[in-house]
Amino acid sequence: MNFQNAHRMIFFGLSHSWESYYQCIRREWRYLQTEPVDVHIVLSDIEDAIYHNVMRKDAQARRLREEMIKQLEHFEKEELGMVTPLEEKYQEDTIVTGNCTMMLGDSSTRLGEIADCSVDLSVYSPPFADLYTYTASPRDLGNSRNWDEFFDHYAFIIREVLRVTKLGRVTCVHTSDIPALAQKDGYIGIKDFPGRVIAAYENEGWTFHGRIVISKNPQAQAIRTHSKGLLFVQLKKDSVWSRPALLDQVLVFRKPGDNEVPITPVDNGELNNETWIKWACGIWHDINETNVLRHGYGHGRAHDDEKHVCPLQLETIERCIKLYSNPGETVLSPFAGIGSEIYQAVKFGRKGIGIELKPSYFRMMVKNVQNASCQETDLFSFAGIEMTQAVNVDQ
Repeated sequence: MNFQNAHRMIFFGLSHSWESYYQCIRREWRYLQTEPVDVHIVLSDIEDAIYHNVMRKDAQARRLREEMIKQLEHFEKEELGMVTPLEEKYQEDTIVTGNCTMMLGDSSTRLGEIADCSVDLSVYSPPFADLYTYTASPRDLGNSRNWDEFFDHYAFIIREVLRVTKLGRVTCVHTSDIPALAQKDGYIGIKDFPGRVIAAYENEGWTFHGRIVISKNPQAQAIRTHSKGLLFVQLKKDSVWSRPALLDQVLVFRKPGDNEVPITPVDNGELNNETWIKWACGIWHDINETNVLRHGYGHGRAHDDEKHVCPLQLETIERCIKLYSNPGETVLSPFAGIGSEIYQAVKFGRKGIGIELKPSYFRMMVKNVQNASCQETDLFSFAGIEMTQAVNVDQ
């Protein structure tokens, strides 16, 4: 029903659906309406979080609409020959700090500069298909129209990582299931992003080696994401919509071939049998969700970012590095962000190669890695070996 002759509206409570809220108001605030539309919302104290969530979504929608109008205006002027076409603001740079090489640019391009079979381990978190948008660049994997386009682009990265990885060595890919949204996907549910990543890696010649699940606090996730399926109110109202928290997954893939240099974490003093039993159970319950690289966390984000940078937990990276590489070996991150993986590589006596597309994140990565280099100890001290001054036997 359309009520353009009415202009006062009262809501007794709200759901988390901004779409329902918006469509309801548009029934009165529409074509042929001659009066200002007054909207009153009656809420209890416990619904305050729902109100702020809907208002947050409304602000995002307004920003999106304004930016779309600006873009359409520019394209129309360009079509009429009133302005010159926008040039892609793509930048490249390379900075070497100690044992680390940090590259600014597109991984699809810059991975080509790394020699064949020169990387011992790669650890990274790819853009999660169409969920996160970090830049406006068409080179950003996150700026894909659909999953098929995303994985077509991602295949270039997977092939290049395979090429640069040594025979028999592995890559650790941090992923998670992705929620399906009614306004975006047409239904409420879960999309199996890790499953598609596994299929993509196997299509390019990798061997699926294992999966590590990292447990999450459902209440903390509910507060952060406002997911309907994790709310106490939904549990009490109709638990058929309740669901488990989305768990992080580290997918491990191995490059076919024989590993020439054994990885010996026990001999290196980085692992013992008891710790290995805990790590090898397949579910990591003790990863601290808040233990991430903090320096530059806010400064790396640009004012027009749709999503903020989400650094991978440092303990997760540490375990991957200690399990699948030796001190002194090379660790690669093709989506380095603010440098969490490279930071940990330096901290634990490895070399690092990080590639990042976004200049602001790249700058923070350089600072973070330089800070890690200042804290680095020599490999003998790291391994717990006490060094004494050599004695000249001839004297």
